[in-house]
Amino acid sequence: MTDVKYMAEPTPQKKSTVITIASIVFAVLAYYAGSYVVRKFYPRKDKQAAISEIVAEAKRQLSLPKQLDEFNTLVDITAEPNAIRYHKTLVGIDTSELTNDGLKTALGPNVCANKDTRSLLDKDMNVEYAYTVQGSAETYFFAVSKEDCK
Repeated sequence: MTDVKYMAEPTPQKKSTVITIASIVFAVLAYYAGSYVVRKFYPRKDKQAAISEIVAEAKRQLSLPKQLDEFNTLVDITAEPNAIRYHKTLVGIDTSELTNDGLKTALGPNVCANKDTRSLLDKDMNVEYAYTVQGSAETYFFAVSKEDCK
């Protein structure tokens, strides 16, 4: 007599994992399909309106102020003419040799390499960084444009 083997029912944990993965895949596909429909059938907004929407969405998703690391706190994001500006506070660092150009030289390549900021730059939206130093009147500022990333 031949033994008949039956596949065991998936465990609840495996079912849960499969459902979670399927839900994520569905959500991603729905997002891209919706984005395509919006881009295809609705006129583009002007750049400044798009910048304002991006800033509003970022503020909805982030709880500001947000501690980014031991030295940086993101305190605000604002819509500026042709730019998105990130307002940060520097804490506990020696600023005696810090300059606007030095910050741009050190951080600019990271801004260009980051896929999210690069996407903004590719749409001719500049990315600006305004720093204040906690406990002082020191301020620093630099902007990155698409031309800076060539």
